[in-house]
Amino acid sequence: MSVTTVDRSQDVRGAVVYAVYGTASGARDGVIRAAGLSMVGVGEARDDPWAALAWVDEGQEMLRPHTQRSNQAVTIVQSWAVDELDAQDPADIERAQAMGRELATRLAPGSPVVVATHTDSKSGCVHNHIIVLNHDLATGKATSKQAGNWHAVAFENDRLMRDWHMRVLSQSEVSLSQAERTAAREGRNIDSSGLALHEIGPDTWRHYLRARVDEVLADPRVTGASDPEAGWTAAQQIAADHGVSIRVEGGSAVTLALVDDDGEVATYATSRGRTRKAATAGSKLGETYTMTGLGDRIAEAQAAHAARIARQARRDALARITSDRDTEEKDDVTGNTHGDSHRAVPQPGVGPGDGGSGKTDRRPGQPEAEALVSDGGGGAAGREGHRGRGLGGGTDALVRAAAAARRAAAAAQPDDGGDGGVRHGAESGRGDDLVAGDDDLIDGPGVTVGAGHAGRFGADVQSDTGGRGAPRETLRRQHQERLSRIVQANIDEPEI
Repeated sequence: MSVTTVDRSQDVRGAVVYAVYGTASGARDGVIRAAGLSMVGVGEARDDPWAALAWVDEGQEMLRPHTQRSNQAVTIVQSWAVDELDAQDPADIERAQAMGRELATRLAPGSPVVVATHTDSKSGCVHNHIIVLNHDLATGKATSKQAGNWHAVAFENDRLMRDWHMRVLSQSEVSLSQAERTAAREGRNIDSSGLALHEIGPDTWRHYLRARVDEVLADPRVTGASDPEAGWTAAQQIAADHGVSIRVEGGSAVTLALVDDDGEVATYATSRGRTRKAATAGSKLGETYTMTGLGDRIAEAQAAHAARIARQARRDALARITSDRDTEEKDDVTGNTHGDSHRAVPQPGVGPGDGGSGKTDRRPGQPEAEALVSDGGGGAAGREGHRGRGLGGGTDALVRAAAAARRAAAAAQPDDGGDGGVRHGAESGRGDDLVAGDDDLIDGPGVTVGAGHAGRFGADVQSDTGGRGAPRETLRRQHQERLSRIVQANIDEPEI
């Protein structure tokens, strides 16, 4: 069987980044975490590591005119028990993908969808993250309401499982005993809620027993077991902790009983004063209390547990993604690498989100995580090609930027030979804000570099470490060395 959880998201970019890449750095590098991935509605024709981000770009353009919509997406987690789909079997992963796509199509036939299949959760269960854009391509309105309604999603998911010949857990089936039916007909209470073990009687002990068995199946030691068989073993071992005994007789018959603190079967008094044991065959309590029924319920509980884990992991990851983005923006604005305040100078030829200043075009009210890995003005095209796209603008852009920098330097302060082509940054007033002069061209273009970007091209690119009193020649040498390595990085980088 498959179980589902449903949430709404105000940040479709963050939801897609987690589902497809796992982390912000994975999204930047094009490292896909999902074992299976598909996109419906937009972006199907793309076949590159950043296709999911292109899906986000197109989706956000569709949402842009609809500022009244508070949610950008509906997120659904669809999970299976470990004994139903094998996380190591490519065929099962593809089945999960296909079922995820079909569920999304049934719930929101006109909306763009991303389906990411995960196999690496702690539970070991195969599960889908389904992200439905809150936009209907056919009507131009918000997506279908049933996509965000858990009851509608669960109902449609059960229908889908039947169509795919997967297990579907029936509603809990309770068989009332003759005594319970008689008591109910005569208006007597058969509900044991609020009663202690010593207070149960002939009309209430069966309800009490069912409730204790249900507690066992919900125990984390059962739901968190590696598979349904291990869960079944755990249920038998821990049953006494919940005041019940679960015994298998004859290979398939289950006997359920209430037990006291000493592990002895509890008793109750009949209306005639006789003593009876509070024990019975599971089948007399209902179909879902037989060995088969209990096994199916354990499998469903484990799948639901896996879905909850995946749901919480997505929420935690989204919080980290948002925090990382805030930190990057702060560092880019302050240029803070050594505790000093440097002005952040954008790299020439590098658009927002492609390793430049780190700034993104965020509209008013847009969630901060939405700007994560945003292309800004560069759009999706800036992501295609080689994974390391730090100087995506190419050599021509660098040459133009270098010429502009040289002209600005010459106009601001003619080189008297004493500064060696390096002038102090006018805005920060510190000697470690450097601008390349004519003499700083090393076999190629010069660029304007702020200390806040020292780490963008790798650990070997040095940042300005000199202070106000550092020797000027040392600063010049460090600056030239850094420029040389940046230029070499551009030479090594294939043109996009």
